[in-house]
Amino acid sequence: MKNVMVLGSTGSIGMQTLDVIRNSEALRAVSLAACQNIERLEEQIREFHPSVVCVYEPERAEQLKRRLTGVKVEILSGMEGLIACATLAEGDILVAAMVGMIGIRPVIEAVKKKKDIAFANKETLVTAGHIIMPLVKEYGVHFLPVDSEAYDALYNRGFMVPISDPALTEAAAQMYPAIRDAVMKNGELVALPVKVTEVRAAHPEKAPLPIFSR
Repeated sequence: MKNVMVLGSTGSIGMQTLDVIRNSEALRAVSLAACQNIERLEEQIREFHPSVVCVYEPERAEQLKRRLTGVKVEILSGMEGLIACATLAEGDILVAAMVGMIGIRPVIEAVKKKKDIAFANKETLVTAGHIIMPLVKEYGVHFLPVDSEAYDALYNRGFMVPISDPALTEAAAQMYPAIRDAVMKNGELVALPVKVTEVRAAHPEKAPLPIFSR
């Protein structure tokens, strides 16, 4: 069973994530977070029974508490609440789908707790990629885009390189077991979160890979 934490559960990506969880026996939602849509969040709480939720706006969090009297769930608010939802001890992977830069601190703290990250928030990477990506490598977590904008942000800011040559792919796989979770497009492996210099060193006979400037 994989325990999933969802920041931005009431948005489009968050709801799609929960739809996947709804139809899988291998996934469970253990924490949910939203900015202010407590009506939809209440429905999600009653269906998925997370142990912790966060409503970023404190007043809306208090309203949700009154609506859920008698329901066993911890309701938090503010940035500390988001961080708590993103770093839950039993959580395995964080879906970071909150809009804007609000997701930066929760993602950083989740990486430090060695949580895998599925992100759909390009602002987090564009603004703080230079901080987050070294932490991803340091803590050995998977950091994968789950929508096209997030993929473009990761790819075009130089944090990923294209992997098309089979021999080069094999070399990368030996260094990065996370190749199993590599970004796929139309059924083909198109990129990995690797350092270009390390791949070139492992395969010096290959032509230099294109790299996109940050």
